[in-house]
Amino acid sequence: MDFCRIWDEHVLKAKTLEQKAVAVTIDLCIQRGYLAEYLQEHRPEVEKIMMTMFSPEYVKMASERTEKIKEDISAYRFINVPEAQIKDAIIRRYDLTPTYAQNFLDDDSDPDDSRPWAL
Repeated sequence: MDFCRIWDEHVLKAKTLEQKAVAVTIDLCIQRGYLAEYLQEHRPEVEKIMMTMFSPEYVKMASERTEKIKEDISAYRFINVPEAQIKDAIIRRYDLTPTYAQNFLDDDSDPDDSRPWAL
């Protein structure tokens, strides 16, 4: 999950897929100890997979979906819906896991935080 979060921060935020974003993601994961041993051993394969796995269209779609989820959370909070109900609503509407939904809620709680989340 931490690997995905770092990936989201560096690729979806830029709304593009670049070799640099992949390299930064892998470097940060290794530095923070997320999949470090695996990434150090298999870095070239991971880079190749990540560059071929996500098309620019996919990145755009994921970014748009993230924005919709964040807009829903903001709207629910505006009308004072309890956090547990917001979580349940976004789980159902966007087919998220409870942990992923909670990550959206935690990430969206800081209005100055512009980090998007994928899928």
